[in-house]
Amino acid sequence: MNNHRTVLLCFFLSLCFVTINSQDNNKSNRLKISGSLSGEQYFMLLDASWDTWSRQITPYLNGTIDENGNAYFESDSIKEGYYLVNSKIMLYLRPGMNVGIKKIDGHIQSTSHAYMNPLNSLYNQNILKDFVRTHSKLKFDNYCAKVDEKYAAYKTRIENIADGRLREIERYHVEMAETMLKLQYGLANKDFISTDAYTNLLKKVDFSQDFYSILPQWRNWLKDYFKIIKFEYNLSDEKVNSLAFQLKEIKSREVKEVWAWERVVTNATFDDQSYANFKLARKYIKDEHKLRFIENQMTAMELALKGTPFCDLKFKDENGDVMSFDKFKGKYVYIDFLGVYCPACIAQLPHLKEIKKAFEGKDIVFVSVCLGDDTAKWKKLIEKHQIDCENLISNNNGISGLYNITYIPHYMLLDKKGRLVTANAPKPHDKELKTMLDKLL
Repeated sequence: MNNHRTVLLCFFLSLCFVTINSQDNNKSNRLKISGSLSGEQYFMLLDASWDTWSRQITPYLNGTIDENGNAYFESDSIKEGYYLVNSKIMLYLRPGMNVGIKKIDGHIQSTSHAYMNPLNSLYNQNILKDFVRTHSKLKFDNYCAKVDEKYAAYKTRIENIADGRLREIERYHVEMAETMLKLQYGLANKDFISTDAYTNLLKKVDFSQDFYSILPQWRNWLKDYFKIIKFEYNLSDEKVNSLAFQLKEIKSREVKEVWAWERVVTNATFDDQSYANFKLARKYIKDEHKLRFIENQMTAMELALKGTPFCDLKFKDENGDVMSFDKFKGKYVYIDFLGVYCPACIAQLPHLKEIKKAFEGKDIVFVSVCLGDDTAKWKKLIEKHQIDCENLISNNNGISGLYNITYIPHYMLLDKKGRLVTANAPKPHDKELKTMLDKLL
Protein backbone atom coordinates (compact mmCIF):
# COMPACT_ATOMS: atom_id res chain seq x y z
CA MET A 1 0.00 0.00 0.00
CA ASN A 2 2.84 2.39 0.90
CA ASN A 3 4.47 1.64 -2.45
CA HIS A 4 1.24 2.58 -4.24
CA ARG A 5 1.03 5.85 -2.28
CA THR A 6 4.63 6.63 -3.12
CA VAL A 7 4.01 6.03 -6.83
CA LEU A 8 0.87 8.19 -6.80
CA LEU A 9 2.65 10.97 -4.92
CA CYS A 10 5.54 10.93 -7.40
CA PHE A 11 3.09 11.01 -10.29
CA PHE A 12 1.22 13.95 -8.75
CA LEU A 13 4.43 15.91 -8.13
CA SER A 14 5.63 15.19 -11.69
CA LEU A 15 2.31 16.42 -13.06
CA CYS A 16 2.55 19.60 -11.01
CA PHE A 17 6.11 20.17 -12.23
CA VAL A 18 5.11 19.71 -15.88
CA THR A 19 2.10 22.02 -15.45
CA ILE A 20 4.10 24.74 -13.68
CA ASN A 21 6.95 24.39 -16.18
CA SER A 22 4.48 24.61 -19.05
CA GLN A 23 2.94 27.74 -17.55
CA ASP A 24 6.39 29.27 -17.13
CA ASN A 25 7.24 28.46 -20.75
CA ASN A 26 3.96 29.97 -21.95
CA LYS A 27 4.66 33.05 -19.88
CA SER A 28 8.18 33.34 -21.29
CA ASN A 29 6.83 32.98 -24.83
CA ARG A 30 4.36 35.84 -24.56
CA LEU A 31 5.12 38.94 -26.57
CA LYS A 32 4.12 42.22 -24.95
CA ILE A 33 4.02 45.66 -26.55
CA SER A 34 3.02 48.66 -24.48
CA GLY A 35 3.39 52.41 -24.39
CA SER A 36 1.71 55.65 -25.36
CA LEU A 37 0.15 56.23 -28.80
CA SER A 38 -1.79 59.36 -27.98
CA GLY A 39 -3.64 60.68 -31.01
CA GLU A 40 -3.69 57.36 -32.89
CA GLN A 41 -7.12 56.00 -33.75
CA TYR A 42 -6.05 52.36 -33.66
CA PHE A 43 -3.13 50.07 -32.82
CA MET A 44 -2.44 47.53 -35.53
CA LEU A 45 0.47 45.28 -36.51
CA LEU A 46 1.11 44.11 -40.06
CA ASP A 47 3.78 41.56 -40.88
CA ALA A 48 6.21 43.49 -43.09
CA SER A 49 7.14 40.41 -45.15
CA TRP A 50 3.54 39.24 -45.47
CA ASP A 51 1.64 38.92 -48.73
CA THR A 52 -1.79 37.52 -49.52
CA TRP A 53 -0.64 34.04 -50.44
CA SER A 54 2.56 32.94 -48.82
CA ARG A 55 2.47 34.03 -45.18
CA GLN A 56 0.52 31.73 -42.91
CA ILE A 57 -0.34 34.20 -40.16
CA THR A 58 -3.23 36.54 -39.50
CA PRO A 59 -2.41 39.51 -41.74
CA TYR A 60 -3.53 42.17 -39.26
CA LEU A 61 -3.01 41.89 -35.51
CA ASN A 62 -4.94 44.39 -33.41
CA GLY A 63 -3.91 45.84 -30.05
CA THR A 64 -5.86 48.23 -27.84
CA ILE A 65 -5.70 51.95 -27.08
CA ASP A 66 -7.60 53.42 -24.15
CA GLU A 67 -8.99 56.97 -23.88
CA ASN A 68 -5.66 58.21 -22.49
CA GLY A 69 -3.68 56.87 -25.46
CA ASN A 70 -2.17 53.93 -23.57
CA ALA A 71 -1.49 51.17 -26.08
CA TYR A 72 -1.22 47.47 -25.35
CA PHE A 73 -0.77 44.25 -27.29
CA GLU A 74 -0.08 40.74 -26.00
CA SER A 75 0.28 37.43 -27.84
CA ASP A 76 1.66 33.97 -27.20
CA SER A 77 1.44 32.86 -30.86
CA ILE A 78 3.11 35.62 -32.87
CA LYS A 79 5.86 34.47 -35.23
CA GLU A 80 9.34 35.94 -35.37
CA GLY A 81 9.55 38.69 -37.93
CA TYR A 82 9.46 42.36 -38.81
CA TYR A 83 6.17 44.16 -38.22
CA LEU A 84 4.78 47.56 -39.11
CA VAL A 85 3.01 49.48 -36.33
CA ASN A 86 0.16 51.45 -37.92
CA SER A 87 2.30 51.40 -41.10
CA LYS A 88 4.56 54.05 -39.48
CA ILE A 89 7.44 52.21 -37.86
CA MET A 90 9.16 48.86 -38.29
CA LEU A 91 9.74 46.60 -35.28
CA TYR A 92 11.46 43.24 -34.96
CA LEU A 93 9.30 40.97 -32.81
CA ARG A 94 9.47 37.42 -31.54
CA PRO A 95 7.91 35.40 -28.68
CA GLY A 96 9.06 36.45 -25.22
CA MET A 97 9.95 40.06 -26.03
CA ASN A 98 8.77 43.04 -24.00
CA VAL A 99 8.65 46.03 -26.35
CA GLY A 100 8.06 49.68 -25.57
CA ILE A 101 6.60 52.23 -27.99
CA LYS A 102 5.87 55.94 -27.73
CA LYS A 103 4.61 58.72 -29.96
CA ILE A 104 7.11 61.59 -30.01
CA ASP A 105 6.53 64.78 -32.05
CA GLY A 106 3.92 63.00 -34.13
CA HIS A 107 6.15 60.00 -34.88
CA ILE A 108 5.83 56.50 -33.40
CA GLN A 109 9.15 55.35 -31.97
CA SER A 110 10.34 52.35 -30.02
CA THR A 111 11.80 52.93 -26.57
CA SER A 112 13.25 49.40 -26.49
CA HIS A 113 14.27 49.07 -30.17
CA ALA A 114 16.05 52.39 -30.69
CA TYR A 115 17.94 50.91 -33.64
CA MET A 116 14.67 50.39 -35.54
CA ASN A 117 13.61 54.06 -35.42
CA PRO A 118 15.78 55.44 -38.27
CA LEU A 119 15.42 52.50 -40.71
CA ASN A 120 13.21 54.04 -43.39
CA SER A 121 15.93 54.51 -46.00
CA LEU A 122 17.16 50.96 -45.53
CA TYR A 123 13.74 49.42 -46.22
CA ASN A 124 12.32 51.89 -48.72
CA GLN A 125 12.65 50.47 -52.24
CA ASN A 126 12.04 53.81 -53.94
CA ILE A 127 14.95 55.38 -52.07
CA LEU A 128 17.21 52.52 -53.17
CA LYS A 129 16.10 52.92 -56.80
CA ASP A 130 16.80 56.66 -56.62
CA PHE A 131 20.25 55.87 -55.26
CA VAL A 132 21.04 53.64 -58.25
CA ARG A 133 19.76 56.21 -60.74
CA THR A 134 21.76 58.99 -59.09
CA HIS A 135 25.09 57.16 -58.80
CA SER A 136 25.16 54.51 -61.54
CA LYS A 137 27.13 56.75 -63.92
CA LEU A 138 30.10 56.67 -61.57
CA LYS A 139 32.89 54.16 -62.11
CA PHE A 140 32.15 50.88 -60.34
CA ASP A 141 34.73 51.40 -57.57
CA ASN A 142 33.41 54.88 -56.84
CA TYR A 143 29.83 53.61 -56.91
CA CYS A 144 30.71 50.93 -54.33
CA ALA A 145 32.36 53.59 -52.16
CA LYS A 146 29.09 55.54 -52.20
CA VAL A 147 27.18 52.41 -51.15
CA ASP A 148 29.64 51.82 -48.29
CA GLU A 149 29.16 55.41 -47.20
CA LYS A 150 25.36 54.98 -47.25
CA TYR A 151 25.43 51.93 -44.97
CA ALA A 152 28.27 52.94 -42.63
CA ALA A 153 25.92 54.46 -40.04
CA TYR A 154 23.73 51.35 -39.97
CA LYS A 155 26.74 49.12 -39.37
CA THR A 156 27.78 51.27 -36.42
CA ARG A 157 24.29 51.13 -34.90
CA ILE A 158 24.11 47.35 -35.22
CA GLU A 159 26.92 46.82 -32.76
CA ASN A 160 24.91 48.69 -30.11
CA ILE A 161 21.96 46.29 -30.32
CA ALA A 162 21.65 44.44 -27.01
CA ASP A 163 19.47 41.62 -28.36
CA GLY A 164 21.85 38.99 -29.78
CA ARG A 165 19.36 37.48 -32.23
CA LEU A 166 18.37 40.86 -33.66
CA ARG A 167 22.02 41.87 -33.89
CA GLU A 168 22.82 38.73 -35.89
CA ILE A 169 19.86 39.25 -38.24
CA GLU A 170 20.65 42.93 -38.82
CA ARG A 171 24.31 42.21 -39.58
CA TYR A 172 23.16 39.80 -42.25
CA HIS A 173 20.43 42.17 -43.41
CA VAL A 174 22.71 45.16 -43.92
CA GLU A 175 25.42 43.08 -45.58
CA MET A 176 22.87 41.60 -48.01
CA ALA A 177 21.24 44.99 -48.68
CA GLU A 178 24.66 46.54 -49.32
CA THR A 179 25.79 43.69 -51.59
CA MET A 180 22.56 43.68 -53.62
CA LEU A 181 22.72 47.46 -54.06
CA LYS A 182 26.28 47.18 -55.40
CA LEU A 183 25.21 44.43 -57.80
CA GLN A 184 22.45 46.70 -59.13
CA TYR A 185 25.25 48.55 -60.92
CA GLY A 186 25.39 45.82 -63.54
CA LEU A 187 21.66 46.08 -64.26
CA ALA A 188 21.80 49.88 -64.49
CA ASN A 189 24.77 49.88 -66.90
CA LYS A 190 24.09 47.66 -69.90
CA ASP A 191 27.59 48.19 -71.30
CA PHE A 192 29.27 47.23 -68.03
CA ILE A 193 31.74 44.36 -68.33
CA SER A 194 31.89 42.63 -64.96
CA THR A 195 35.14 42.70 -63.03
CA ASP A 196 36.59 40.28 -60.50
CA ALA A 197 35.26 42.58 -57.78
CA TYR A 198 31.73 42.30 -59.21
CA THR A 199 31.95 38.50 -59.52
CA ASN A 200 33.22 38.19 -55.94
CA LEU A 201 30.27 40.28 -54.73
CA LEU A 202 27.89 37.89 -56.45
CA LYS A 203 29.49 34.98 -54.61
CA LYS A 204 28.73 36.71 -51.28
CA VAL A 205 24.97 36.54 -51.81
CA ASP A 206 23.65 34.00 -49.31
CA PHE A 207 20.05 32.76 -49.01
CA SER A 208 20.78 29.97 -46.54
CA GLN A 209 20.24 31.67 -43.15
CA ASP A 210 17.33 30.34 -41.09
CA PHE A 211 15.95 33.87 -40.62
CA TYR A 212 16.34 34.96 -44.24
CA SER A 213 12.68 34.79 -45.27
CA ILE A 214 11.43 36.97 -42.40
CA LEU A 215 13.28 40.02 -43.73
CA PRO A 216 11.01 42.54 -45.48
CA GLN A 217 13.16 42.73 -48.60
CA TRP A 218 13.70 39.03 -49.24
CA ARG A 219 11.39 38.71 -52.25
CA ASN A 220 12.97 41.74 -53.93
CA TRP A 221 16.43 40.33 -53.26
CA LEU A 222 15.54 37.02 -54.89
CA LYS A 223 13.95 38.69 -57.91
CA ASP A 224 16.95 41.01 -58.32
CA TYR A 225 19.38 38.13 -57.85
CA PHE A 226 17.91 36.20 -60.77
CA LYS A 227 18.06 39.32 -62.96
CA ILE A 228 21.69 39.85 -61.94
CA ILE A 229 22.86 36.31 -62.69
CA LYS A 230 21.04 36.47 -66.05
CA PHE A 231 23.14 39.54 -66.84
CA GLU A 232 26.35 38.12 -65.37
CA TYR A 233 26.22 34.72 -67.06
CA ASN A 234 24.22 35.72 -70.17
CA LEU A 235 21.46 33.23 -69.40
CA SER A 236 18.16 32.98 -71.28
CA ASP A 237 14.88 34.16 -69.76
CA GLU A 238 13.60 30.60 -70.04
CA LYS A 239 16.41 29.25 -67.89
CA VAL A 240 16.38 32.00 -65.28
CA ASN A 241 12.58 31.93 -64.98
CA SER A 242 12.57 28.17 -64.51
CA LEU A 243 11.53 27.31 -60.96
CA ALA A 244 13.88 24.31 -61.07
CA PHE A 245 16.82 26.65 -61.67
CA GLN A 246 15.68 29.09 -58.99
CA LEU A 247 15.13 26.42 -56.33
CA LYS A 248 18.62 25.09 -57.00
CA GLU A 249 20.00 28.53 -56.12
CA ILE A 250 18.05 28.61 -52.83
CA LYS A 251 19.57 26.49 -50.05
CA SER A 252 16.94 26.75 -47.29
CA ARG A 253 14.20 24.10 -47.43
CA GLU A 254 11.69 26.51 -45.86
CA VAL A 255 12.47 29.26 -48.35
CA LYS A 256 12.20 26.77 -51.23
CA GLU A 257 8.64 25.95 -50.15
CA VAL A 258 7.60 29.59 -49.68
CA TRP A 259 9.22 30.67 -52.95
CA ALA A 260 7.66 27.77 -54.90
CA TRP A 261 4.23 28.83 -53.66
CA GLU A 262 5.02 32.49 -54.29
CA ARG A 263 5.92 31.77 -57.91
CA VAL A 264 2.89 29.70 -58.81
CA VAL A 265 0.33 32.09 -57.33
CA THR A 266 1.82 35.39 -58.49
CA ASN A 267 2.75 34.26 -62.00
CA ALA A 268 -0.38 35.15 -63.93
CA THR A 269 0.85 33.81 -67.27
CA PHE A 270 -0.48 30.56 -68.72
CA ASP A 271 2.33 28.93 -70.68
CA ASP A 272 4.56 25.85 -70.78
CA GLN A 273 7.14 27.30 -68.40
CA SER A 274 4.51 28.18 -65.81
CA TYR A 275 2.96 24.72 -66.15
CA ALA A 276 6.35 23.11 -65.50
CA ASN A 277 6.81 25.40 -62.48
CA PHE A 278 3.43 24.36 -61.07
CA LYS A 279 4.29 20.69 -61.57
CA LEU A 280 7.58 21.09 -59.71
CA ALA A 281 6.01 23.17 -56.91
CA ARG A 282 3.83 20.20 -55.94
CA LYS A 283 6.96 18.43 -54.67
CA TYR A 284 7.71 21.18 -52.16
CA ILE A 285 4.26 22.25 -50.96
CA LYS A 286 2.52 20.22 -48.25
CA ASP A 287 -0.67 22.15 -47.51
CA GLU A 288 -3.75 20.39 -48.95
CA HIS A 289 -5.56 23.63 -49.83
CA LYS A 290 -2.55 24.93 -51.72
CA LEU A 291 -2.13 21.63 -53.55
CA ARG A 292 -5.79 21.72 -54.58
CA PHE A 293 -5.30 25.23 -55.94
CA ILE A 294 -2.27 24.05 -57.94
CA GLU A 295 -4.18 21.10 -59.43
CA ASN A 296 -7.05 23.37 -60.49
CA GLN A 297 -4.68 25.87 -62.08
CA MET A 298 -2.78 23.17 -63.95
CA THR A 299 -6.04 21.87 -65.40
CA ALA A 300 -6.92 25.38 -66.61
CA MET A 301 -3.42 25.89 -68.02
CA GLU A 302 -3.61 22.83 -70.26
CA LEU A 303 -5.40 25.01 -72.85
CA ALA A 304 -2.24 27.11 -73.16
CA LEU A 305 0.37 24.37 -73.66
CA LYS A 306 2.49 24.03 -76.78
CA GLY A 307 0.72 22.11 -79.55
CA THR A 308 -2.78 22.86 -78.23
CA PRO A 309 -5.20 24.25 -80.87
CA PHE A 310 -5.87 27.96 -80.43
CA CYS A 311 -9.38 28.86 -79.26
CA ASP A 312 -12.27 28.96 -81.73
CA LEU A 313 -13.68 32.21 -80.32
CA LYS A 314 -15.04 34.84 -82.68
CA PHE A 315 -13.58 38.31 -83.24
CA LYS A 316 -14.57 41.36 -85.28
CA ASP A 317 -12.42 43.07 -87.89
CA GLU A 318 -12.36 46.77 -88.77
CA ASN A 319 -15.36 46.33 -91.07
CA GLY A 320 -17.42 44.75 -88.31
CA ASP A 321 -17.28 41.31 -89.89
CA VAL A 322 -17.16 38.32 -87.52
CA MET A 323 -14.26 35.93 -88.00
CA SER A 324 -12.07 33.33 -86.26
CA PHE A 325 -8.37 32.54 -86.42
CA ASP A 326 -9.01 29.70 -88.89
CA LYS A 327 -8.55 32.41 -91.50
CA PHE A 328 -4.81 32.47 -90.81
CA LYS A 329 -4.10 28.72 -91.06
CA GLY A 330 -1.21 27.98 -93.38
CA LYS A 331 0.93 30.71 -91.83
CA TYR A 332 2.57 31.35 -88.49
CA VAL A 333 0.64 33.93 -86.47
CA TYR A 334 2.14 36.44 -84.04
CA ILE A 335 -0.62 37.94 -81.89
CA ASP A 336 -0.35 41.26 -80.07
CA PHE A 337 -3.01 41.67 -77.35
CA LEU A 338 -3.38 45.35 -76.48
CA GLY A 339 -5.82 47.86 -74.99
CA VAL A 340 -6.92 51.36 -75.92
CA TYR A 341 -5.73 52.80 -72.56
CA CYS A 342 -2.39 50.97 -72.36
CA PRO A 343 0.78 53.12 -72.67
CA ALA A 344 3.00 50.02 -72.49
CA CYS A 345 1.11 48.54 -75.46
CA ILE A 346 1.59 51.71 -77.49
CA ALA A 347 5.30 51.79 -76.62
CA GLN A 348 5.74 48.39 -78.31
CA LEU A 349 4.02 49.37 -81.57
CA PRO A 350 7.13 50.86 -83.28
CA HIS A 351 9.01 47.65 -82.46
CA LEU A 352 6.10 45.61 -83.85
CA LYS A 353 6.41 47.53 -87.14
CA GLU A 354 10.13 46.79 -87.25
CA ILE A 355 9.76 43.05 -86.64
CA LYS A 356 6.91 42.88 -89.18
CA LYS A 357 9.09 44.58 -91.79
CA ALA A 358 12.02 42.26 -91.00
CA PHE A 359 9.89 39.20 -91.88
CA GLU A 360 8.01 40.70 -94.79
CA GLY A 361 7.32 38.06 -97.45
CA LYS A 362 7.71 35.18 -94.99
CA ASP A 363 4.97 32.74 -93.97
CA ILE A 364 3.88 34.76 -90.97
CA VAL A 365 1.00 37.12 -90.30
CA PHE A 366 0.94 39.75 -87.55
CA VAL A 367 -2.40 40.16 -85.78
CA SER A 368 -3.33 42.92 -83.34
CA VAL A 369 -6.19 42.02 -80.99
CA CYS A 370 -7.77 44.80 -78.93
CA LEU A 371 -9.23 43.51 -75.68
CA GLY A 372 -12.58 45.12 -74.89
CA ASP A 373 -15.55 46.41 -76.87
CA ASP A 374 -14.90 50.14 -77.41
CA THR A 375 -14.85 50.02 -81.21
CA ALA A 376 -14.67 53.78 -81.73
CA LYS A 377 -11.56 54.28 -79.58
CA TRP A 378 -9.99 51.13 -81.03
CA LYS A 379 -10.29 52.52 -84.56
CA LYS A 380 -8.84 55.86 -83.42
CA LEU A 381 -5.89 53.95 -81.90
CA ILE A 382 -5.28 52.13 -85.21
CA GLU A 383 -5.43 55.39 -87.16
CA LYS A 384 -3.27 57.41 -84.79
CA HIS A 385 -0.48 54.83 -84.54
CA GLN A 386 -0.86 53.38 -88.03
CA ILE A 387 -1.11 49.79 -86.79
CA ASP A 388 -0.42 47.92 -90.03
CA CYS A 389 -1.57 44.48 -88.92
CA GLU A 390 -4.62 42.30 -89.19
CA ASN A 391 -6.60 44.34 -86.68
CA LEU A 392 -9.27 42.59 -84.61
CA ILE A 393 -11.29 43.41 -81.50
CA SER A 394 -12.31 40.77 -78.97
CA ASN A 395 -15.68 42.40 -78.21
CA ASN A 396 -15.41 40.85 -74.72
CA ASN A 397 -15.53 37.30 -76.09
CA GLY A 398 -13.80 35.81 -73.02
CA ILE A 399 -10.32 35.24 -74.42
CA SER A 400 -8.67 37.08 -71.50
CA GLY A 401 -10.20 34.68 -69.01
CA LEU A 402 -9.51 31.62 -71.15
CA TYR A 403 -5.77 32.33 -71.28
CA ASN A 404 -5.59 34.33 -68.04
CA ILE A 405 -4.33 37.47 -69.80
CA THR A 406 -4.16 39.80 -66.82
CA TYR A 407 -1.35 42.06 -68.06
CA ILE A 408 -1.00 43.73 -71.45
CA PRO A 409 0.65 43.92 -73.83
CA HIS A 410 0.66 40.15 -74.15
CA TYR A 411 1.88 38.09 -77.08
CA MET A 412 1.25 34.61 -78.47
CA LEU A 413 2.65 32.65 -81.41
CA LEU A 414 0.72 30.05 -83.44
CA ASP A 415 2.04 27.52 -85.95
CA LYS A 416 0.70 26.95 -89.46
CA LYS A 417 -1.94 24.54 -88.19
CA GLY A 418 -3.34 27.03 -85.70
CA ARG A 419 -1.68 25.41 -82.68
CA LEU A 420 0.19 27.23 -79.93
CA VAL A 421 3.93 27.52 -80.30
CA THR A 422 3.86 29.54 -77.08
CA ALA A 423 1.09 31.30 -75.20
CA ASN A 424 3.67 33.76 -73.84
CA ALA A 425 5.81 34.91 -76.75
CA PRO A 426 8.62 37.48 -76.42
CA LYS A 427 7.74 41.15 -76.86
CA PRO A 428 8.53 42.80 -80.24
CA HIS A 429 11.55 44.67 -78.82
CA ASP A 430 13.02 41.47 -77.36
CA LYS A 431 15.90 39.95 -79.35
CA GLU A 432 14.59 36.50 -78.42
CA LEU A 433 11.57 37.04 -80.68
CA LYS A 434 13.71 37.49 -83.80
CA THR A 435 15.79 34.45 -82.83
CA MET A 436 12.62 32.38 -82.37
CA LEU A 437 11.12 33.49 -85.71
CA ASP A 438 14.41 32.94 -87.57
CA LYS A 439 14.39 29.31 -86.44
CA LEU A 440 10.78 28.79 -87.51
CA LEU A 441 10.93 30.64 -90.82
